[in-house]
Order: sequence, then structure tokens, then C-alpha cells
Amino acid sequence: MIAGDIISYDLPALHLKDNLSVAFQWLDDFKVSHLPVIDDENHYLGLISENSLFDLEETAETIADCEGALRDVFIGGNDHIFNVVKAISSNKVTIVPVINYDDRTFLGSISNEHLMQVLAAMPSVENPGGIIVLEVAHRDYSLSEIARIVESNDAKILTTLVTSFPDSNKMEVTIKLNTEDVQSILQAFERYQYTITASYDKSSKGDDLVDRYNQLMNYLNMG
Repeated sequence: MIAGDIISYDLPALHLKDNLSVAFQWLDDFKVSHLPVIDDENHYLGLISENSLFDLEETAETIADCEGALRDVFIGGNDHIFNVVKAISSNKVTIVPVINYDDRTFLGSISNEHLMQVLAAMPSVENPGGIIVLEVAHRDYSLSEIARIVESNDAKILTTLVTSFPDSNKMEVTIKLNTEDVQSILQAFERYQYTITASYDKSSKGDDLVDRYNQLMNYLNMG
């Protein structure tokens, strides 16, 4: 899935001639903290934040007076959805503009709320299945071996999330499985001396998983 497939077309873009009052109204209406700015030929100029507008409110009348506060944050229409996640997270923005790289034509924007809805609807997330979290040393990480252990217990990996930690030789490997019965797989990982930090299956209450999801939502919900 690419960025162009998940554009939130209801999100507006500001023009240089727009008054700041228009920007504040749209920020409030669409519950975001950032808006794209385009010129009269639909070329992307940059992203303006609500905080910047507040700082310039006393001296600026139109968006043109705020050009110095624009941030050049964007994603290409053909970029993968994971690049969208990275752009929103690393830049700490509530939306990311989508453009044509060749001429900077503005295609639309993706809000973090819409992005989360798209991710949640993916089969690997939406389909029921157990989750196992492993702690692995960088030098020992082998996805093929992890998959072999899972498949030897008549299961399949739906998706994998690998997280590295700064100043550590350890990494966290989270695997989503196509079965909710993970006990035999957990035992297999233990036999191969893997460190299991968490697991969620049909017998789990899921409180920890809900907490992690809420933490992610709170982090992305900058607005």
C-alpha cells in the first residue's frame, strides 16, 4: 500500500493569501495541529503548525507573512505506507502532505488518525491471532529461524515488527501469528533458548496489549 492510496481528501490546504483566521478555523474543525500550504498553481510550499501561527498572530495577517515558519515535511505519492508512519513519527506532526516528487504538485494529506484506521484495518492487524514478543541479540537475529520454529508448530507469521534500542545490542521482535493458540510455539522458543518478554493469546485478558495500543495512539495524537 502506498501513500497515494490513503490520502485524506477532506483535509484542506492553505493558500498564501488566506487569513490566519481561516487557518485557525480549519485547525479547529479538522482537529489537527498542522496544515499544508500551497501556491496558486497547486505546488506544495511547506507545512505550517498551529504553534507557529500563534507565535506570529500579532504580526502576521496572511499565511504569506508566515512563510519563514514553513517546514518542508512531505511524502511522495508512491512511497510505502511505512514511510508515512516514519514521516509522522520522526517529524512529530499530525498530518503529512503527499506530493509528486517531480514537480512538487500537492496531491493531498494523510492525518495520523486516518493512518491508524488504515493500519488497524490491515489483515495482519485485524485478523485474530496470537502475539509473541522476543528479545534477541543483534548478532543472533534470524527471521528465517524464527519462521521455521513457528511453522514447525503448524502456524504462520502474519507480520513482524523489529525494534532496535539505542546503546543496546538487543532488539525486540514482535510476531503476529495466524493462530490464537501459542502455547506450543512458546515452548518451542524456550527450547531454542529464546527470551520471551510477552505473549498474548486467546486466554489473555489483553490489558497489556490495550495499554500499548493506547500509548501508541497518545504518541501519534500530537493535536
